[in-house]
Amino acid sequence: MIAVQDIVQATAENDMSSVTEVSRAMGMGMGQGAGQAMGINQVLPMEFRQMARGTHMAFGELAQAAEFGSEGVMADLGALMSNCTGCHASYKIVAKP
Repeated sequence: MIAVQDIVQATAENDMSSVTEVSRAMGMGMGQGAGQAMGINQVLPMEFRQMARGTHMAFGELAQAAEFGSEGVMADLGALMSNCTGCHASYKIVAKP
């Protein structure tokens, strides 16, 4: 959510280099290796992993769009957020007592 807030703020300021930077950080390379050592991917449902992959790909696409200017950035972000809200509505991590 912090990344999305940063993207919205940067877009409002027409700072497409910041939109690109933040979006790229959230793209497909995000967290590579982190969690794999713990086997987290082995316990997450396949559907969750597919949604997460789609979200990270969409951040990468947003970064590419922002490199060419502000046109379409908010529409791309809106589509990306649909993926985020869908995943958060479907999956929750519940701590066991």
